[in-house]
Order: sequence, then structure tokens, then C-alpha cells
Amino acid sequence: MITTKSVPWLAMALLAGDALGAENWRSVVPSPGEPFASAPPLALALRKERPAGLKENIYYRGVQQRYAHLVYGRGRTAGVAIVLDEIGPGQFDLYVDANRDNEITSKDRVGGEGLSWRTPLKAVVHDGESLHEYPRTVCFRYGPVSGTLAVATCGYIEGIARMGNRDVTVRRIDGDANGLFGDSRDRVWVDVNGDDKWDEVEEQFLFSPILRLKERRFAVRADDRGERLAFAPIEGTGKIRLALPRSLRSDQVEEIQATVQSRDGVTGRLNGTDAELSLPEGDYRLTTLLFTLKDPKGGPAWGFVFNENGGKEPRWHKLIKNGRLTLEPIGEFDFSADVNNGKMRCRPGDELSIRAALYTPDGLLIERAYRGRFASSPFDGGCHGTIRLMSGERVLDSAQSGFA
Repeated sequence: MITTKSVPWLAMALLAGDALGAENWRSVVPSPGEPFASAPPLALALRKERPAGLKENIYYRGVQQRYAHLVYGRGRTAGVAIVLDEIGPGQFDLYVDANRDNEITSKDRVGGEGLSWRTPLKAVVHDGESLHEYPRTVCFRYGPVSGTLAVATCGYIEGIARMGNRDVTVRRIDGDANGLFGDSRDRVWVDVNGDDKWDEVEEQFLFSPILRLKERRFAVRADDRGERLAFAPIEGTGKIRLALPRSLRSDQVEEIQATVQSRDGVTGRLNGTDAELSLPEGDYRLTTLLFTLKDPKGGPAWGFVFNENGGKEPRWHKLIKNGRLTLEPIGEFDFSADVNNGKMRCRPGDELSIRAALYTPDGLLIERAYRGRFASSPFDGGCHGTIRLMSGERVLDSAQSGFA
């Protein structure tokens, strides 16, 4: 049983219905060793080869460096480069590229004690052309026996949510160290009985679109940024599954994952075409898609990541009570090229911009293409296409797209 003192401001927070605003939630980072100091750390892969594209403008104190990569947030710039510099037996320096400029300098060195480090790091989320940043604190630990570097998000997001006819205190924990709070390995703690004590067995849950609290089922209406969460009693549920187009065989697909979200904030993740996901009835749209095809020649797989970007109106799908909804996220794609932001004329000397875009049938925009295992790295595995502006056979200018 984990006990904590009551927080006075929580007792004064009043929520109307199921609506929650960002002002009702706060980030709490306890000191090391205290309850809820961090989620269980997850191991990061370390390698000796410096990633292509990573600059190092520094004189390391150690004789050997190993490199890791952390995806913190969501989108094309979520990747963070990490360097572990071995100075001597049991002595290391840690560098974290928190500003994401793909360059390691002396300013990136993280202070710590022994083999543990804590540092601020922002979770970034792309929303169309906008970039949102969410301050977090992360901790790193090096295991000398296993030779692994582990990472975790420190602390939790705390607020009040409506459950039936009363308010309950909720703590959200990032369980997969990506700076977000809406994934299947993330945790939701609910002070169900209101005693300001946190029971690890009865009041801790894996994040899910449906939770059973006090023998009742509630839909979890929440974002993944830690700003909104509410519990709504479930009146009826249906099932959603993914399907492939007829032109594509299942043995050609290595992986397919999709995230759906309802109009009132219920989210769920679909993995593969065999499993069904039970969700509250309502209207749902696809918000993310990760799709990997096997290479027919036996080479590395071809992967594609699509995200909602606000460029197109979402396509809604209705899930009825006791019904089954089949979503086909891959079909006839829409390729477009926006020239000069729609301006029809361009004078000599003016800058001419061309923005290539590839959309799924549900309006998700491609974020990137890659070969092999997906790592969301800014300097590894990406596939790029070249766009050239020609005058006859003369190349006037060229640029790379984020996909091919």
C-alpha cells in the first residue's frame, strides 16, 4: 500500500460533467527513492557504432563511447540521441541531445550520482505543421552487470476525474518511457475509495479504453498528453477490427498497427487483422497507422508511418451497440503536390515551394518511410525521394521528401 498526504488544491477542483481541461492536471516529480518517483525503467539498446548523421563537437573524457536512441513523443523529430562515455571501471558520463539538433556538445552532458542520472526532456508531438512540447523529467540508470542503459519517465500526472456521481483522484504514469500517457503499457492509478492511499492491487490499472471500477465498466476518455481524462459509464459496446484490401495478401504483411479515437476521446490500439478490440459505441476515426510490408526479394522490410495532421477532414466510422466494425486503413492513396501554397503565378527570382503529400483513404498523412525495424530515428533507416525542378534538361533546384 502506497500512502500520500492529501493535496489541498485537489479538494477544491470542481469538474462539470465529463469535461476536463488542462488546468485540472499537474505534473509531479517526487525525489529519487520516494513513492511514484519513476516507472520501472526500460532497457535501451547500446551500440558502438556512431549513428550516421550524428555530429560530435566534443572531447570525450572516456576512451569508449556507446550510442542509444530514445523516441520521446510522437512525430518526425521525437528521436533523441544518447551517448554513454566510459571513463573507467564503473565511471561514465552521459550525454542527452535534449534539444534534438543531432549534435553532441559539452552542454549535453547530464549531471548524476554514480550510475544514475536525471534530466529535463520535452515530449514533442507534431500536429500538422505545429509542434507541441510537453516538459518531462527522465531518469537513466546503467547496470554494470548487464551492461545496459535503462530509462524511465519520472513522476506522474495528477488530477481529478468524474466517476459516476463523484470525483476521484487519478495518477497517470508513463510506462513505456515515451513521454506520453495513452499507450497499453502506461498505468492509471485511481483512488477509488477516496482514502488518499494507493493500493497497488486494487487501484492500479494498465491504460485501456475500458476499465472496471467498483464492479462497473467505464469508458476512459483521455488524451495521450496527460491533459484530459474522464470516466463515462458504459451503456453499450461493439467490436472493431482491421482488414486488408483484396489486392494484398496477409502473408505479404509483416505488421499493421492502427489507433482509433472516438468523438468524445476514447482511444484504442488495433494490432494485426486477427484480433478484435471492444470499445464503447460511438463514432470513431483513425488517427495513426504503422504498416510494414515484407520485401519480396528477402531484404529489409518496407515500413510506412501515417499520422493525423489536420490537413484533411477526418473520416468517421460508426460503431453500434453489439455491432462489429471493420476498418480498411489501406486502399487507394491520394498523392498531391501543393505548389507555392496555391499561388498561380511566380515571378523570376521568387521562391517556389513544392510540398508533396501522400494520404490514406481516411486522410492520414505519411510521416516517413523506412527499411528494416522502425526506430523513428532522425538519422537512421529513412527512405527519401528527390524532387527536382527542371528547365529542359537543366536542374534548377532539388530537395528531398520525407518518404519514398
